[in-house]
This record gives sequence, structure tokens and C-alpha cells, in this order.
Amino acid sequence: MSNLEDRQRQALGQIAEIKRISCAIDHALQHRTPAAVLITSAQPGEGKSLFASALASRGRQ
Repeated sequence: MSNLEDRQRQALGQIAEIKRISCAIDHALQHRTPAAVLITSAQPGEGKSLFASALASRGRQ
């Protein structure tokens, strides 16, 4: 597998994970608007900034 294919596969995995977590948040909130959302992780490089930006862009839609 090439480096490009590896990066594409990783990007698709990240998109799927963002959608999965977003659906879980929507289900947990049950159409309520939260005052704040905390995004954290145990290790650096786990996608906090990517997820936060995706979540923020969903809020603007």
C-alpha cells in the first residue's frame, strides 16, 4: 500500500469517527443546545483540534 493510500485510509477513518461521535452527542443531548462542550484525550495527536473544528462547523449549519 502506498503512502497516499495510507493517508486516504486514515482520513476516511477520521471522518467516520467524527460522524460516529457527533451522532452520539446528538443522541445524548436530545435536541438541547449545550452551553459548552469539552473535548479532551489521553494523548497528543488523537484529533482533538480536527474534531473540535468539525463540531464547530456543524453548529453553523
